Amino acid sequence: MAPVLPNRVATVSGVVVTEAALRIGCVLVLIARVLRVGRETGQSAAAGGSALVTGDDWDASSWDPEVMRDIDRRRRS
Repeated sequence: MAPVLPNRVATVSGVVVTEAALRIGCVLVLIARVLRVGRETGQSAAAGGSALVTGDDWDASSWDPEVMRDIDRRRRS
């Protein structure tokens, strides 16, 4: 609609208002869809949620000992 509708408006101010309304409307529809999908999947759309990678992921002492030996062997070579 954005390329077609403003061309049918007679005044420049009408084109600006129409274009702004279309863009704001699209942003609102996008936000509504994201929130709806979040509700349907049970996931929160809010920022600051739990991180995918935590400090425990970097704790080498909890890794498989065989993996640690392989890492140490590669560091030495």
